Amino acid sequence: MTLKRRRIIFYSFVGLFVVITILISLYASGYTIAFRGLKNKYFLQKTSMLWLESEPAGATIYLNGQKQKTFYSKLLFQDQYFTTPTKIKNLTPGKYDISLELDGYWPWQKTIELASGQSQYFGTINLFKKDLPIKIMDAKVQDISLSPDGKFILLTTDNKIINLAKDQEVPLPEKEKLQNAQWLEGGKKLLANNLLLNLDNYQIQYLNNLVGEDVQKITCDQDGNKIFYITNQELNCFSLRNNKIDNLEIETGYNNYLVKNDYFLTITNQNKNSLLKIYSLKDKTILRNISLPLSNDYVLKNRGGKYIDLYSEKLKTLYILNPQNINPLITSISNIKTWRWFNDSNIIYSDGWAIKQLDISNDKNILITRIGREINDIFLGENYIVYATAKDLNILDTSGNKNSTNTILSLEEITTPVFNPEENTIYFTAKIGQQEGLYKMYIK
Repeated sequence: MTLKRRRIIFYSFVGLFVVITILISLYASGYTIAFRGLKNKYFLQKTSMLWLESEPAGATIYLNGQKQKTFYSKLLFQDQYFTTPTKIKNLTPGKYDISLELDGYWPWQKTIELASGQSQYFGTINLFKKDLPIKIMDAKVQDISLSPDGKFILLTTDNKIINLAKDQEVPLPEKEKLQNAQWLEGGKKLLANNLLLNLDNYQIQYLNNLVGEDVQKITCDQDGNKIFYITNQELNCFSLRNNKIDNLEIETGYNNYLVKNDYFLTITNQNKNSLLKIYSLKDKTILRNISLPLSNDYVLKNRGGKYIDLYSEKLKTLYILNPQNINPLITSISNIKTWRWFNDSNIIYSDGWAIKQLDISNDKNILITRIGREINDIFLGENYIVYATAKDLNILDTSGNKNSTNTILSLEEITTPVFNPEENTIYFTAKIGQQEGLYKMYIK
């Protein structure tokens, strides 16, 4: 080999080494050489990065329909792909269709736009189980109620209580009707008209044996430790802790009332308006009279915390009350169909076609998403929202900075589902195929 040829080979390798070194340095620094076709010019461009995590981990990552190989698997021609959690670096700026896929779970999809030099983090993305409903038992399609501790379900039409740990019916007297049912002591007891059922041992007591005959308009406090009732035109309180009866010395005759701490609230209708009255149980005096639009269907709801919900389905209006305030009417939401409290200052609610959030502390409304089908109810999980329409159940994942939705079940009819966020389980009655029943469905 001639000296000239050796020099050509030597300098070729040196040049190749320099080029490769530059390219690797640019790659490590987050740059790429971008080409703009018509002008035939190359220039340096800062790349972008995606940071993806999921619960559960191990999901395969697709960008624009393609699995993403790791850097070293590309160099070594191996089939090793990115799975969550991971960071994907050196992405050319532009539009990407992202998909996370994991066996047994619904895929997560989102379209994003990455700018030059941008790093985008989605937070921990929830992946939801792709499970079929499990039939617990035969039951008519009907309204159901879940106990606050998530251990029991009341079937209102079938007149049954179901122990969910055993998937068994709670034994009840044959002709006992579970009407106007209320869960007490966090789900440890159930009050239905005159019946008081202890769900720890299934023992039954009758309220008229504890407090006397002619008991009317029964309700309970927010913790379910006290029962309020009217007898002989007087408001009384029965404590489940010490079996003590107190006469609260408040005038009665109201169809709808609520007791919260030391306050008694009631609604009466006048000629042109409805009147909310707030009494002090300590002083036995009226503290406030608040005039409201006339409606005969106002319902007072004791949700716990410091606020009280006052809702009219006819007016589709929710009033938020704090009886301790000088001005008890905190705010109101018009055109509202269903709502859930996220915490003591935030409400997630729907007008039937959109899901929104109201921050009461600063009276700020935020649109979360719009839906093309009418929403019947919403439930809150950890970083996700379950919403039900007449025919399907859907999950809106709010864990990342981009919301995504999956339809997890579609049927001819879904009636009043209930949700246990502690176990990430939905319960509902439905007709699936030819089988009517009570079903459960795990979503995580």
